[in-house]
Amino acid sequence: MPRPLKATFLFDPLCGWCYGAAPMIAALRDRPGAVVDLLPAGLFVGEGAVTMSESFLDYVRDADRRVAQVSGQPFSDAYRAELSAGQLSRVDSAAATLALSAVHLEDPAREFEALRALQRLRWEGGRDNSDAGVVAGALEDAGFGAAAARLQAPDAALLSTNSQRIEAGRDLMRRFSIRGVPALLAGQGAAFGPVPSSVLFGSMDDLLAAMGAS
Repeated sequence: MPRPLKATFLFDPLCGWCYGAAPMIAALRDRPGAVVDLLPAGLFVGEGAVTMSESFLDYVRDADRRVAQVSGQPFSDAYRAELSAGQLSRVDSAAATLALSAVHLEDPAREFEALRALQRLRWEGGRDNSDAGVVAGALEDAGFGAAAARLQAPDAALLSTNSQRIEAGRDLMRRFSIRGVPALLAGQGAAFGPVPSSVLFGSMDDLLAAMGAS
């Protein structure tokens, strides 16, 4: 019987490298006995939100090429066109992160599915997943109607949960001196800690070995 696996995935819904890591996280989650908790790191939330300068746009295009190369994830012509036209110039993951916290409250077992939908919305659909209205519509279309409604009228419980999740993610990053996302932490007790991010773009065997589960 496969050994139970427990891990925590730190991400930001507007992080291209997190989009690139999604297939490996999906494969890990599909293993019998695997439990992968999701925690947003708030990379582009609040003061972390940015408006693309020309230099940042060049950085994003280069990162997109590298993510596609190592992960096989698609970056559509629609996305590239919208990026070049300046329609995706605001990198602000507050709405998408809040949306995922709404899903976490309403249908926690499907949070990763919701993350994947919001990632595809941007990099495959060329839509602006910084926009709360766009994000709410995408949730509705993906079958997360209750979460979409909650996103459009956030209550105290949602706002508190969202803040707590971001702080928990940031706390893990501080605790283990993690400098960016995606990041996967695995193990138990004193052995709990991050695995090398490179294994999120390699083979499952390498990932399991890094997790001490091979």
